[in-house]
Amino acid sequence: MKKIDLQVEFVKFPERTPLRKKAMEYINHKEEIKRMTEEVEKIKVELIEEFKKSGMEKIRVEGKTIVYSHTEKDKVVVKSQPGEI
Repeated sequence: MKKIDLQVEFVKFPERTPLRKKAMEYINHKEEIKRMTEEVEKIKVELIEEFKKSGMEKIRVEGKTIVYSHTEKDKVVVKSQPGEI
């Protein structure tokens, strides 16, 4: 059986100040945004490849239209309503 490490509370350290807590929350959210942005870019590249394979330029998904176009650079646009870009 594998030994499980238990979280130990350090008694001698002072409690974090509200400023430190908020700063840590900010850093955590910024890191999460960065991770999610990287994931979105990866999925976008995969989506573009799927558009190219299928030969389609747009698809309707869950009330939104996703449009692929290639001008100077590959581009994906999500339209919520007809005529909106």
